[in-house]
Amino acid sequence: AAIIEEAEATPKELLIEARKVIADPNNWSKRWVAVNKTGKPVQTTSPDAVAFCSIGAISITEQKLYGYENSIVTNLYRQSRDPAVSALNKFMPGTIGGFQEIHTHAEVLEAWDKAINSL
Repeated sequence: AAIIEEAEATPKELLIEARKVIADPNNWSKRWVAVNKTGKPVQTTSPDAVAFCSIGAISITEQKLYGYENSIVTNLYRQSRDPAVSALNKFMPGTIGGFQEIHTHAEVLEAWDKAINSL
């Protein structure tokens, strides 16, 4: 079931919720979209997923907000994700994954905060 009705979700709300996923450094992954407790890569939908990169955090949040069956196929998903990812990219130059590889957790969260405040 969706947490936020699709018509009410905004890119800013998506980023606010997704940031919560990786706020604790133990729930953040630099290298993989999602990993299990041993650091092995898993799908974001895996019940074993315990840590996520920024894109993984957005993905799992979309699944929770919109319901997995709708998150990939609805126009609203694309409308929400594109501005959200674009906002992050403004503050994570290059690629989001590449930025994470060379920055600390605190620096990544700072970029998230700037992206959220820009929306």
